Amino acid sequence: DNAVAQAQWAHDEMGFDFDTFVLNTELSFEARASMYYNKEDWNNSLLECKGWALDEPFSERPFVYATFIASEFCKDFNSAIELSDLGLVSNPNSALLRNNRAFALACNNKLDDAAKELEIVNTDKNINVDQTTKVSVTATSGLIKIRSGLLEQGFKLYEKAFKSAIESKSYEQAACALIHWCAECARIEPLNSKLLIHELEKSLIESRLMHSVAGKIFKIFKDESNTYLNAEENTYNLKFSTHIDTLSHQTNS
Repeated sequence: DNAVAQAQWAHDEMGFDFDTFVLNTELSFEARASMYYNKEDWNNSLLECKGWALDEPFSERPFVYATFIASEFCKDFNSAIELSDLGLVSNPNSALLRNNRAFALACNNKLDDAAKELEIVNTDKNINVDQTTKVSVTATSGLIKIRSGLLEQGFKLYEKAFKSAIESKSYEQAACALIHWCAECARIEPLNSKLLIHELEKSLIESRLMHSVAGKIFKIFKDESNTYLNAEENTYNLKFSTHIDTLSHQTNS
């Protein structure tokens, strides 16, 4: 199973020849999850991630991938919560799993539970939070604040996450923060977001991030946003646009 997964990775990342017949090998869950992910077949990718998690119940990775795909692409927040609960049994100090659980809880409008999850991440000394995860936690905190009606606090946290990612030259993560920030702007004022979405798409193309994880997340968001009609600007969108320009500038400098 591990050899198959490595071969699939080499195919995805470096274009090496790979006989997809071997994906039928028993227990090739990780490789098939990767294959379906690259095909943007989210439901089957999630299904294989679940099999991978059952096959490796003590490993953090399958649960992190599964909760990410469930929330970001399938919008199956109940599954993301259930999978994070299972993963945390054997990985209670996983900051990523707790962040993914908090994100799914917030999207399910369980805001108090989401906030409590991040409080554990921020206060438990046994949980190591690296810089990349810290950016994700900050962005998720922004989501929770916005969904709780604390818009300015939420936007400031998204801005902090974006700037931290830019400073770390983690441009893909910066783009992900922008996309989620944009999604919240669009949710609050849907009729005023057409121009904002167009600017964000243009920036992702110019930044050569359209084929990255951020680009895949944006496509899901854009599909959900087809009902946004007007292009009028508002206070949040004008401020947001300056960060879109920053992303394009940094990735092309």
